[in-house]
Amino acid sequence: MNRRRSSVLTFSVAMATGAAIRALSPLAGGHMEPWDDGVYYSAALMLAGAVSALVMSGPLPALYAGCLAGQILFALTLLPLEPLFSVGIGFLLAWSLLFVASAWLCLVVRPMVMHAFRQRF
Repeated sequence: MNRRRSSVLTFSVAMATGAAIRALSPLAGGHMEPWDDGVYYSAALMLAGAVSALVMSGPLPALYAGCLAGQILFALTLLPLEPLFSVGIGFLLAWSLLFVASAWLCLVVRPMVMHAFRQRF
């Protein structure tokens, strides 16, 4: 698979997980804005980052951009536009670093675990 196609697929997977975080926020956290329930949002971002990196081990910028795009597009299309929407974008930019951190950790740890597993068995 070429690098461009890998980036597009990685972006798409991250976008789907980002949208899922926003969609599940009222059910799991009880708040329309996911960052209002910090525990849910932190855990959801870290889990989504890990899953995205394990499913598609693509470039980190594509993962970050996809997560942001999924959350923003979900909010723009399915939620009422509020006056503080631009402040929410700032929260997304900052909080989504958890997504990237967990994705990076998976991308670094996965090859080490696979290497150790192959040597052992």
